[in-house]
Amino acid sequence: MSSTTAYAAPTPAQTATNGTTLDLLFQDEGLVGLVSNFEVILAAASIIMLLSLLLFLSFTAPRGRVTIILTTKKNLLLMLLVLLAALQFGISAYYTTVNNQVAGVAKNISFAALEIAFIGYSWERAHVVFRLESSPRVYIAFHWLMWTGQVACLLPVVAILIPSPGDSWLMWSRSASILSGSIVLLLDIYFAVASSIHVFRRTAEITELKGPDAKGAQYYPIVARHVVTSSLGCILALGFFVGVSIVGGKKNATISDVYTHYLLVILLNSSLFFVCSTLVLMKVRLVLVSNEQARFAIEGA
Repeated sequence: MSSTTAYAAPTPAQTATNGTTLDLLFQDEGLVGLVSNFEVILAAASIIMLLSLLLFLSFTAPRGRVTIILTTKKNLLLMLLVLLAALQFGISAYYTTVNNQVAGVAKNISFAALEIAFIGYSWERAHVVFRLESSPRVYIAFHWLMWTGQVACLLPVVAILIPSPGDSWLMWSRSASILSGSIVLLLDIYFAVASSIHVFRRTAEITELKGPDAKGAQYYPIVARHVVTSSLGCILALGFFVGVSIVGGKKNATISDVYTHYLLVILLNSSLFFVCSTLVLMKVRLVLVSNEQARFAIEGA
């Protein structure tokens, strides 16, 4: 007959220290395992979504053009799903490995790459909408901000990799995260506002002028609605990321801060999964609309 030893979670009085929340993250083994398993489940779901999208694109691609699935920029979403799964596996490894420094760096690199891919994919899919709903100066300004934001996403990783005395690396990393997060937030707000304007105003105009079957009446409203939804999801994710950073660096932390930290981590990664799911749904709808229009064109020829 085997015996098991119950693990008792430390009380706030037992865990109050002069350290930060990060110093206490691994004291409750049951909670660590729960969060780690949740990240693995999200990673597995991301891989399933990736494989399902690949199969869908393969079956709906024109004959002889299956290889274009992996080469066109419009399918950067596939890379987005790979990076999402890598981030979730990295977070799980960070909480469960003994030497988690390497896993922490890998996690930060995956997060930065995911941000860069999201910004690039959103711009690639919706830049026509942005051009329609913005003045030339605003469009050019945000085009440059898009490139700046992608570079800024690398700064937190660079701040960690550059040797710094004492805890100064933490200050530089947080400063870089604030800068990159602010730029991404501005881009997300712009994406959401421009797309919302298109949905509520431009769609009716295009339908009236060109008819309900016009590409602009079907294609761009789908893009706009999903970009609005994904941008709002990214804004939420950025809020959770800021919360993780604040709680993680809190002095004189207690176990309640640890619970809050893990809850914010779960909400952050759930938001990222929601964003990618929204973009996958957008891709599927766009492919179906495109194939339907192509079929009608053939029948009408």
